[in-house]
Amino acid sequence: MNKFWNSRWYDNKWFLRIASLVFAVFLYGMVQASSPSVTSLSNLQQVVSVDTNETISNVPVKLGKHDDDIFVSQLQETVTVTLTGPKNIVSSLASGNLVVQTEDLTGIETGQQTLKLEIPGLPDSVKYQINPSRVVVQVARRKTVTVPVEYEIEEGTIASGMEVGNVTLNPSQVELTGNEENINKVKRAYIRIGNTTAHNRTFTSKFKLQVVDADNKLLDVNANVSEVEAHIELN
Repeated sequence: MNKFWNSRWYDNKWFLRIASLVFAVFLYGMVQASSPSVTSLSNLQQVVSVDTNETISNVPVKLGKHDDDIFVSQLQETVTVTLTGPKNIVSSLASGNLVVQTEDLTGIETGQQTLKLEIPGLPDSVKYQINPSRVVVQVARRKTVTVPVEYEIEEGTIASGMEVGNVTLNPSQVELTGNEENINKVKRAYIRIGNTTAHNRTFTSKFKLQVVDADNKLLDVNANVSEVEAHIELN
């Protein structure tokens, strides 16, 4: 009996053929089930690895690391950047807040300087070109002063028969920052109070701040406010 069963199950050639067929069908099914994942992974790798170029216009330019006591003028406001690298990374960078900055200015000399532009913090897989790649600026020592705000009232602003009473300015003084040469030229900071129609009652409005030298020429300095509010009482 034992000999019979051994012969039937292990030596019979038909049993071996059927078992081989079943095993082959099983392997085929396993391969088919796994194929979509293998294909998807291959496609994903292809998408990630494809390099692309993208050009972004009007990218803002900022100062790189610099000493607190320097003032840089004539810096170009925007540039054009071309990114090259993996498509998904480049697309993400292009849609974000990309910023170009100057090289490190620590210890830079005053006067006219040519500065290299760069984009820090990009992945190693991304290359870039900046147009223009360098900018010419003026470097000077920074100076800050605080001065009172003055005002002038243009003719025709106040109706006939009305008199100007108290004038309140907010702020009444401003902080000016610029290169030392220009700051030393500041004669006054003031607003011109005017209107297209004559006022016949007390009014409040905002007016543009102007900073001028002794010849009443506008100076290239930065103020902590651009407008001043004036409250004019009329009697």
